[in-house]
Amino acid sequence: AAERAAEQAEEARAAGEARAAETAAAARAAEEAKAQAEERRAQAAAAIEEGKQREAARRADAAAKEEARRAEATDAAQARARRIAEAAQQSALQEEAAKAKALAARDASKAKLAAEREASAREVAAKEEQAQAAVKKAAAERQQQQAAAAEQQ
Repeated sequence: AAERAAEQAEEARAAGEARAAETAAAARAAEEAKAQAEERRAQAAAAIEEGKQREAARRADAAAKEEARRAEATDAAQARARRIAEAAQQSALQEEAAKAKALAARDASKAKLAAEREASAREVAAKEEQAQAAVKKAAAERQQQQAAAAEQQ
């Protein structure tokens, strides 16, 4: 009976050691699984952070492109405004030139009319002088005729 009790005690001890070994193995497996899970969590967190950084970089790139597009649009608008201002200035200069040309033409027309009037006045004066000379000549001829007639008598 004592042997049997000793054998049972030995079997119980062996079974206890086996269970302890199984428990230790299970604990090691659990620790390993926990470590792997922690590593996967860290990798996932790193991937998420990398994704956030990529997204932030993509957003920054998009913002830079939008800013460049706005700057280009602003430059184009300024160039258009410059061209419009230059065209307006050119138009104003052309308008001024047309006004000056019209004034010059009007002044030339006035000068031509004045010259024509002056020439006409000179012609009239010359004709008047000729007429006066003809009258004087006729008067002189009459006096000569009267003198000749008086002499004959």
